[in-house]
Amino acid sequence: LAAWGRAGGPGGADGQAIVAASLALAMAALGLLAVRRATRPLTIVPVLVAGGVLLLAGASGAAFNADREPLSGPVRPTLVREAVLEAASGGLVVAHPRYREALAWPFRDSVVLLAASRVPPNAAVVVWPPDEAPPDGLVPLEGRWIVERAIQPPPRLPRLGALARRPRQAGARNGAGRHLREAAGMTQRDVAHAPAFLARRVSLNREIVFWAIILAVAFALRFWDLGARALHHDESIHAKWAWDFAQGHYRHSPVYHGPFLYVVQGFTFLVGTATDYTARITPALFGMGVVAAPLVLRRWLGSGGALAAGAFLALSPTAVYYSRFLRMDIYLALFTLLAVAALWRYLHDGRARWLVAYAVALAFAFSTKEVAFLLVAFLLLALNGHLAGDLARATLRRGEGASRRPFIALAAACFPVAWIVAALWPLLERPRRALAWRELPRSGDLLVLTGTLTLPLLTAFAKGPLVWLLGVLGEDAAGRFDYSAICSGGDANDLLVLGGAFAVSAGLAAAVGVAWRPRLWLLAAGIAAVVYATLMTSFWANLDGLCSGPWGSIDHWQAQQDYRRGDQPWFYYLMLMPAYEFLTLVPALIGGVWAIARGPSFARFLVVWFLALFVALSFAGEKMPWLTTHLAVPSALLAAWTLHRAWKAWGPRALDRRAALPLAVAIAAAALAA
Repeated sequence: LAAWGRAGGPGGADGQAIVAASLALAMAALGLLAVRRATRPLTIVPVLVAGGVLLLAGASGAAFNADREPLSGPVRPTLVREAVLEAASGGLVVAHPRYREALAWPFRDSVVLLAASRVPPNAAVVVWPPDEAPPDGLVPLEGRWIVERAIQPPPRLPRLGALARRPRQAGARNGAGRHLREAAGMTQRDVAHAPAFLARRVSLNREIVFWAIILAVAFALRFWDLGARALHHDESIHAKWAWDFAQGHYRHSPVYHGPFLYVVQGFTFLVGTATDYTARITPALFGMGVVAAPLVLRRWLGSGGALAAGAFLALSPTAVYYSRFLRMDIYLALFTLLAVAALWRYLHDGRARWLVAYAVALAFAFSTKEVAFLLVAFLLLALNGHLAGDLARATLRRGEGASRRPFIALAAACFPVAWIVAALWPLLERPRRALAWRELPRSGDLLVLTGTLTLPLLTAFAKGPLVWLLGVLGEDAAGRFDYSAICSGGDANDLLVLGGAFAVSAGLAAAVGVAWRPRLWLLAAGIAAVVYATLMTSFWANLDGLCSGPWGSIDHWQAQQDYRRGDQPWFYYLMLMPAYEFLTLVPALIGGVWAIARGPSFARFLVVWFLALFVALSFAGEKMPWLTTHLAVPSALLAAWTLHRAWKAWGPRALDRRAALPLAVAIAAAALAA
């Protein structure tokens, strides 16, 4: 196996024969398990093990294969940087303008870096494109070269023998407890009045052990050697902008998405230091949060389903790679999961605190990346369907023996107008009485809150009608309402028109929210607005962010869709998902059909989540690989729910001894073949 690993696969006829024999042995053992009805469900275990081996190979490749991309060989970016600094010796480093953004981060605050098309005579080091003619008097560095560095041994660790030889505290358990309390300055009275959660015992069971293993593996895959891979072009820009925030120079621009990444990463630079490793600490931390997030959905996934979801997300090559990549998508994935958890918590118990948590999660999502608008569109679609079902169920409640067909017909009739019913609920007293709608369902509460929080941020879609209206009035408004023109010193009349548009959208949202539940809406919307505005304005140091955020986010990225950056076909994600997320995609597709036919509302929610985003991202103008993160998350959750329900429906109560040997053989052979 070690030789195969070094060679990248089994080589020669002997290796191929071993793999073929292992595959045949696994199939034979699976056949023995499939013969008996009692052991038939166990056939899924070797398949999952083989898929898990392949998934772990992909995840470990994303985490530990740093020397192959994008820098070849054993030379790391940090050593290259040190070599340039050594050669420069404090002098001037000149870079071609093409490399301005790429070199801004690696040589921050280290040397005087000048981007110029002509090289001054006092340049110490010149970074020049190979396809350009070398500057006069300079010869390009060619051939093979290495960086040598003397590594000093670490200082001697303090001796720990004295601690090991310390006499043990005499006495039984009570004496030891008394000794600890005295050392901490606590009395028996203090212990008696300690908070209850400090006195609670945590019982160690198999589920906790499995979660500890999953989180440990996820931690290793996300934090090991984070600084080995050179920063991607986008990463270098994001790291530089986060460094600017730490230095007090950051100003929000929708070109580089929302400010949340720059804020949290900038604080990381302030607390620690600025290196390639620390530049990726916050995405790794948020990636750990994504792995642990299924715990808050345990009620709906089941204990086994939550474990499976955590394992899938821990080993997902997509999730691992973008947890080690300074980009916004892993942050947004966590906020999406938190919003979904708060949504289903509120649907379950109806507590107002979950509405506030839901609003805050949406505010952070909007402050992270504009893909949040696609996620909110899916939430509005799902909540509208949920409300249509709730209204149909309330109307048909009087007929207990009614068939399913009238319910489906009435829910379909309510679907186009359910959101209008939720928005105008206080004004529809007579129709509500006729249809037996006594109170707004919880899905309607969530629909009202989501719509009123989102509506003001969609004001930029009124740009076209505004320009057309001004044209009818005889004014040439072309380009005047572009965010770059109006958000930084626009004409006073244009700013007045823009303020009027925001007043209409915000006023309409406030009217609906206050008519719904005034105190709760003001609390939730107020907290969300403060969070969003504080981040967009860089903690109120850049008031232009009050325009570049609510107006510029939609205005800029709506126009970018026509450019189709990346130039990918509509089936782009049909190629990426099977290549990287095969282990979750297959059970998710099978479980999706099952969920639509017979599953609960949560499973159907997961199906809508995956399908809505898949369609939206496939037909969007700009398709990028990091957007696969937003498909990998619902795919993992749906696959985990499917496996949990399948195991509960088909799983044996106890393992038959006669099945133990075929199962072990099948697992070992399938893993070796994989």
